[in-house]
Amino acid sequence: MKKILLSSLTCALALSACTSEDVINEGPQSNSITFKNVVNKNTRALDSGNFNQFFIYGYYTKGNDLNTRFNIFTDTPVNKTGDSWNSAISRYWVKDATYSFYAFTCENNDIAAKYGGASLGLNDGTFRINYTCHTDDGNSHDLLFASSTGIVGKLKDNPPVPLQFKHILSKVSLKFVSDFPEGYQVEITDISISDFENMGTFTASSNGSSEGTWDAVKYDENNLNRFTLTALNGNITSSDKDAQGNYIYSPVETSSCFMIPNNYNAGAGGDNPVKIKFKIRLINPKLGVGSQTVASNTLVGSWHPKWRQGTHYVYTVHLSGSEAGMEKIAFNVGVNDWNDPGTDNTPETINITLDYVIE
Repeated sequence: MKKILLSSLTCALALSACTSEDVINEGPQSNSITFKNVVNKNTRALDSGNFNQFFIYGYYTKGNDLNTRFNIFTDTPVNKTGDSWNSAISRYWVKDATYSFYAFTCENNDIAAKYGGASLGLNDGTFRINYTCHTDDGNSHDLLFASSTGIVGKLKDNPPVPLQFKHILSKVSLKFVSDFPEGYQVEITDISISDFENMGTFTASSNGSSEGTWDAVKYDENNLNRFTLTALNGNITSSDKDAQGNYIYSPVETSSCFMIPNNYNAGAGGDNPVKIKFKIRLINPKLGVGSQTVASNTLVGSWHPKWRQGTHYVYTVHLSGSEAGMEKIAFNVGVNDWNDPGTDNTPETINITLDYVIE
């Protein structure tokens, strides 16, 4: 197996600021339960422009009886119409009741039953999402979650329920960098990530902070665990030079996929490594048609990632001749000393006769 150099670059996605332009809709001031929705505009799949549906769970308790929970929403769609958010069923505030709300969206969709689903335990008030990565249909989906708890209902003038959605999966993509010299192009195709643990359970925190933890993460043998990534630009080629005169090759960047957060243990008896696989073709465009492919190969690499939720990981793969299946031309250079011990170095004595020349 060829060795692939992988370097991890992480960039946390901050979804904390709540400004007026982030608020999608504050809703009317009435006794009907309404929602306002905050999501960062730089979200990969959902932002204030294309976020139009989420699903809500909710209950309330009354007085000192904290163990009796009255269910009001169960996987209820909440849709955006114009500037308003409306739930599929109407519910109304109960004065002095204490409410808890949990919401999620899978890129404006519910979670299909075959991939898991959400649940709210009215016995203990725990909200969970059982989730399996969507791989059998070739898709990869961004999963967002929000919660708001401890809200006390009023007789009137209840504000909309604030929901600040956060990414609860890990976002993964690749970047391929060429270490070949000038004059070569590198084509990357058939890119995939596989052998990741694709099933887990997200349990929401009870403090309404839109936080939670993943556990019971494992490999589900009944569901494929392979994502196909698309090269956003298929060739690495450039004639630009940097200040030192070295050629600059724009990297090939891939589409993204979304993984269940997990710390893959590389120790004895730990987790199997995650694998990446792709095809590389080295091209010399100066050669004749039909002869431009210098080398081609299929490469597989593996590593034990530490994926945190809400974090984007870009893995950089450096490509050179060894990865393409080629051996670099090397030179074995030596210099003989002036007095080569393998020859006769006895000084030569000669007589030179000089004649005068009159011009």
